[in-house]
Amino acid sequence: MEDNNIAVLVVSCDKYSDMWPVFFELKKRKWSDCPYRTYLGSNFKKSGQDGVTDISIGEDLSWADNVRNMLGYIKEDYVIMLLDDFFIDRKLDTDRIRALAQYMEEMQFDCLRLEPEPGPARLINRKLKVGRTKPGYPFYVSTQPAIWKKTSLLNLLGDGYSAWDFELKNSEENADNLGMSFAGTKNYVFHHINGVDRGKYYASTVDFLNSEGIEADFQKRGILANKTFGSRLNLTIYRFKTRVKCVLAEFGLWHC
Repeated sequence: MEDNNIAVLVVSCDKYSDMWPVFFELKKRKWSDCPYRTYLGSNFKKSGQDGVTDISIGEDLSWADNVRNMLGYIKEDYVIMLLDDFFIDRKLDTDRIRALAQYMEEMQFDCLRLEPEPGPARLINRKLKVGRTKPGYPFYVSTQPAIWKKTSLLNLLGDGYSAWDFELKNSEENADNLGMSFAGTKNYVFHHINGVDRGKYYASTVDFLNSEGIEADFQKRGILANKTFGSRLNLTIYRFKTRVKCVLAEFGLWHC
């Protein structure tokens, strides 16, 4: 697949414009050789970032309607969709992303997820560590970093859907009728942290940005305490249960 047929779309809105310099500074540091045209989708504000094409869609509608409008400005056939608080926290391997994009085109996947959240239960390509994901997998459709065939992504953006609807309705209610071919990587290819929750920075995000020497207005958004031991344990248990469900779904023994 040619580099000029893949775009990076950062989905945002004007009320999160204060995070754009943080996102793009980390992208510049951690993915300095990104070969794909990068778009920022928002309402009216411009990013002012070198090498970024701003998309202004006007007033907010639903999350899905906003993304659909953003995709209307993108000429490329494939899109790496990212949310605006997906702060890249380590160097990305562009050669591997290229290889995955090429494999995706050859296999005619509609989506190839770049993080195992969750990952495939079985591999079909051991070199690239890629496997198919099936209806019944928890979060079969997800907003996590992935390469999407643009037309397929458009078909999943139901009228009025929130981001939560996009994931749950397509993963649970609609999954059997999508007629799409999804895949994912067994390990992390796109490394990021979720920087913000309920509009506030995680304390761990503050620590990370400080360690990178990146300034942000933490007081404007406020700061959430780091996860407690109990919440981290619950997350570990949840991920284990999710993994078990993926294995069961692989053999037709589980469905959301």
